[in-house]
Amino acid sequence: MISSKYPRRVVSLLAFLPIMLTAQRAQETIPLKNWSTPRYWHASRAEKEAAAKLDSQLPQTVNTVSPDSLTFVAITPCRLVDTRGGIFNGITPFNGPSIASATPVTFPVQSSAEATGPDANTSPAPCGTIPSTAEAYSFNITVIPVAGTANYVTLWPTGSPQPVVSTLNATQGVIVANAAIIAAGTSGSVNLYNSGPAAINVVIDMNGYFAPGTAGPIAFADFFALMPPNNAATVAPGTDVSFPEDGPTSASSITRLGASSFNLATIGTYQILFQVSVDEAGQLILTLNGVDQPYTVVGRATGTSQIVGIAQVGTTVVNSILTVRNPAGNSTALTITPLAGGTRPVSAHLAITQIQ
Repeated sequence: MISSKYPRRVVSLLAFLPIMLTAQRAQETIPLKNWSTPRYWHASRAEKEAAAKLDSQLPQTVNTVSPDSLTFVAITPCRLVDTRGGIFNGITPFNGPSIASATPVTFPVQSSAEATGPDANTSPAPCGTIPSTAEAYSFNITVIPVAGTANYVTLWPTGSPQPVVSTLNATQGVIVANAAIIAAGTSGSVNLYNSGPAAINVVIDMNGYFAPGTAGPIAFADFFALMPPNNAATVAPGTDVSFPEDGPTSASSITRLGASSFNLATIGTYQILFQVSVDEAGQLILTLNGVDQPYTVVGRATGTSQIVGIAQVGTTVVNSILTVRNPAGNSTALTITPLAGGTRPVSAHLAITQIQ
């Protein structure tokens, strides 16, 4: 039995009946597809009391929603782990080696190196950065025996005692798969244990995670410019406003790629607020992955007021790129006003908040 990394919020392992698959060659394609996951996940009062006594993780209840429920945040099904080698490009241990008998392996699920580093996974369907607010993961685990059988495989939160339960059984020497919800352990990691006697390969797919439903925004970041010295050159039509300075940020899932482009690592809904002081009549627009978002255009015809925009954008792929652009086709290059209205450098801001 297992306890969450959060002592007052118990999360547990959900196991479904194993799906027996026809034995295949180790290199054969394992399909990536979606599976059912409950919307909420929490423990009853009695379960919490038992967990406090036993330091255990107990079965979920989904019929009622308590104030400390975890809410499911769905993502496009993605492949987190494939240890077979030569199939999955990534870093150890996500891409291998095979898992020996009686040797626990730790998978740092929230690893930024795996999500965005120089050796990050890019194929077949990367999961991107999993935010630190994730307290449990919805996994589908496939076990491929290397030779012989593996009695059972167990996953549990890193930092907790290994439970005397199996996540799935693999006693017949064939490929088996099972869906499970696994609590996030130390630094968001999970452990996997192969009981053996055979070594195994594993494929772990993910279709979302569980996070507190009332804890406010999932992530936020503020990027800004000061004029002077920033944006000294005019912003020509078809080019982006620079926000080269970093303000407050909550997590690594919203980051900069350069002075004027910003990475939204996870699939979700983001509220975008921007304000820029300009000399000329003109317009600004948000772009996502280089594509104008027409419903986000804001502008002014005359005067010396700021251009201010607020909109929500939804991402459908991990690592989407956001910019604030002087729309192509407009005739005017925009001067980002220095010292507007006084003697102090004036700021321009791009505030990004992930709300879902």
